[in-house]
Amino acid sequence: MPQTQSELPRVLNASHATSIVVGIIIGSGIFLVPREMMAAVGSSRMVYAVWIIGGLLSLFGAMTYAEIAAARPRYGGEYAFLREAYGDLTGFLYMWTQITVAKPASLATIAAGLARVLGTFAIFSSFARPAFAHLLWAQVFAIATTWLTQIYQSRTQRVSQGISQREHLFCDFITLASKLYADALTHEAPDPPTLVPLYALKAQMSLFAAKATVDGADEVMRRIVDTYYKPGRDFRKRQALEDGEYDLLQDFTFFCREELATDVFGGSEPWHTARPRRSVAETGARHDGVGEA
Repeated sequence: MPQTQSELPRVLNASHATSIVVGIIIGSGIFLVPREMMAAVGSSRMVYAVWIIGGLLSLFGAMTYAEIAAARPRYGGEYAFLREAYGDLTGFLYMWTQITVAKPASLATIAAGLARVLGTFAIFSSFARPAFAHLLWAQVFAIATTWLTQIYQSRTQRVSQGISQREHLFCDFITLASKLYADALTHEAPDPPTLVPLYALKAQMSLFAAKATVDGADEVMRRIVDTYYKPGRDFRKRQALEDGEYDLLQDFTFFCREELATDVFGGSEPWHTARPRRSVAETGARHDGVGEA
């Protein structure tokens, strides 16, 4: 059985990457560490010197990561780099440590810092005391944060899987529709079994795709069947090629890109500025005269 290789969609741009990095750098420690550093060193100049040195070390580390990522463009971050450099065992131990120690500890630190900072305000003074008999507010925050993070990650995973699934359906439909349309331009009558896979792909598309995309697939199938019985069709006519009469997939692919962009960018539709959207009815009316030019 052939194995299908799936890859994460490469949709992050510079603004997304910047937001992620800023979110990682600016944590709860910025509200707690400066005061404790000032109390420890007793000099503002020393605090600034430590921050500058730490910033330089962070910059060197960021440049190292950028160089590695450019040389090895693999998704997975440190896991992918360590696995490729030192083997599967090192990669497994790294991820096991991240899942069982590093990430839970980071989450607990953020929750504890949030409880401590809020507890300094008079209106939130209750956060400085235990929430229940043996449960601190920091633990409550950690549980709530874990729950919300799990919900968000589950939703993100479903969206990513849905996008990948529809990409495969759309590509398979486009490939098969192109072959059938070429056959319709050179043969008089369709062979019914050859149309069954296309109908099957359209039925699968009805389960996952948006209505506009499914209607576009219906229009493509209708034009393929009509072309088999259309008299006077001639693919060699130059005027028909220039008018785009034989480009039956142009509008369907636009619907596909629009749907995928809406899911990836959360409602933004960047291709609207390049080309106004036509309804399926307008598309069908424009192509009803195919082959008669």
